[in-house]
Amino acid sequence: MLKKITVEAALNAEMDEHLGYEKHHKSTSVNSHNGKTSKRIQTEDGQFELDTPRDSKGSLNLS
Repeated sequence: MLKKITVEAALNAEMDEHLGYEKHHKSTSVNSHNGKTSKRIQTEDGQFELDTPRDSKGSLNLS
């Protein structure tokens, strides 16, 4: 569970940096946060669902 939280926090920070603003804040950009996509990943500790953020233009591929 700690890995899931850590990785999702890093992915969300990467998206915020890419878009230039934090989620739920106003933006003047034409590109914006656009939900998330679930991915199942396998680690040495087992499988878990990872929620990766999306942007409306799809210009940052975090999957």
